Amino acid sequence: MSELKKGEIVQLKSGGQIMTISKIGDYEGKCGIKEGALCVWFNKKGEAKEKVFDVSVLEAAPDDHVSVSINIGSEPDGSE
Repeated sequence: MSELKKGEIVQLKSGGQIMTISKIGDYEGKCGIKEGALCVWFNKKGEAKEKVFDVSVLEAAPDDHVSVSINIGSEPDGSE
């Protein structure tokens, strides 16, 4: 298996969205990827998305990536 691990923050080598690895495993029977990483991220609308990527196209996100917190249904101070 790859050096990447569950919980790691990654990005496609070609750039794009910052994602978190949810699971790493053999997805050959589901989507044809022997060594795959199920990645999750939020789109610009705040909707959670997920997709399996071949680990060969992923790399650790740069240290200067920006983390954004989205609180849906509550005020920024935590009150509802």
